[in-house]
Amino acid sequence: MSAYSTSRGAPAVAGAGNAVGDPLQDIPWFDTSSSEYESKRKTYDLGNTTTPYAIACPRNARDVAALVRHSIDAGIPITVRSGGHDLFGRSVAQSALCVDMRAIDFVEIAPDKTSARIGGGILFGKLVQELTLKNLTTPFAGVPSIGYFGWASLGGYGGVSGQWGLGVDQIIGAEIVDALGNIVQADEEMLKGIKGAGGNFGVVVALRIKLYELKTVGLNLELRESESLILPPFSRGLLTI
Repeated sequence: MSAYSTSRGAPAVAGAGNAVGDPLQDIPWFDTSSSEYESKRKTYDLGNTTTPYAIACPRNARDVAALVRHSIDAGIPITVRSGGHDLFGRSVAQSALCVDMRAIDFVEIAPDKTSARIGGGILFGKLVQELTLKNLTTPFAGVPSIGYFGWASLGGYGGVSGQWGLGVDQIIGAEIVDALGNIVQADEEMLKGIKGAGGNFGVVVALRIKLYELKTVGLNLELRESESLILPPFSRGLLTI
């Protein structure tokens, strides 16, 4: 039993039979009996009362692939969540399995510092903080709890878009789990589709994005969270571009 879940794996999926195999056993899993289910379920829209069957929190592409294959075998629909800011609340669906990507939030900066490989579930709060430590940046949204992929793949306007373009312009590579549970590196044609159609081609588990050097211009910027949201501080101090 993990410290942050009442269970791991998917032991209670009705009718799943042998569909629940070893690949799922170590994936943090929150069903309606979990004390943390409600906090995991909530999105930015506090009026959204949709109740997923369960919420699974993969930590890497292999976990995501196992969850997709499990959903096929068990006949359970899935949704995918990062920041949960979708206008129509589509990151959760009634009686579906919600794949919560927020634990896949790595940042791997290339040696030449012109690009980075990032996790498909990373939120802006962590991405900006990690890049700032290396005096780097990329176009970003103004709210730290927004997921990078959903924002960027569907356009991605931000405060420095006039300098470096939209979020969608920064995506130069992607790794997905397709509808059959295969881990696939996006080719040029698929990448064009992802840059505009978002996750319609599969669950995006990693992206490669462009980076830029930070240069101080002396504009003071302080971004604060709404008091109604309990989230860590985003960024304070000089905006450098």
